Amino acid sequence: ENERAAKVAAEAKIQQEEARLSEIARQRNREQMLIKAEREIQKQMKNDNLERLKRKQEFRHKETLKRVQENEERTKALLQQKEDLIRMRRKNAHKAKIEKDRLLSVLEQSKAGCSIHTLLKQVSINENNMDLN
Repeated sequence: ENERAAKVAAEAKIQQEEARLSEIARQRNREQMLIKAEREIQKQMKNDNLERLKRKQEFRHKETLKRVQENEERTKALLQQKEDLIRMRRKNAHKAKIEKDRLLSVLEQSKAGCSIHTLLKQVSINENNMDLN
């Protein structure tokens, strides 16, 4: 009977030890799962941060391109205005020279002794020609 009691006690001790080892294994497994989950969360946070930085950089790049394009368009418009102004000034200078030459011609004719009627007729013809141009 002692032997039987010792055997039962030994079996109970083995079962307790197995239960303790099983609990330790379960706790280790749980800790490993928590560590793995934490690593995955950190990895996801890192990826999210990288994506956010990429979007921010892409936005800045697009804004820079937009400003460059707006500056180019403004520069082209200013250059066109400058060319138009130069063209208009040349045209006006040309008209002024023609008018000056016409008036000098009339003045020369008046010095040469042409009649007033002829001079007025000459001025009138030249003015009509200027209007047509």
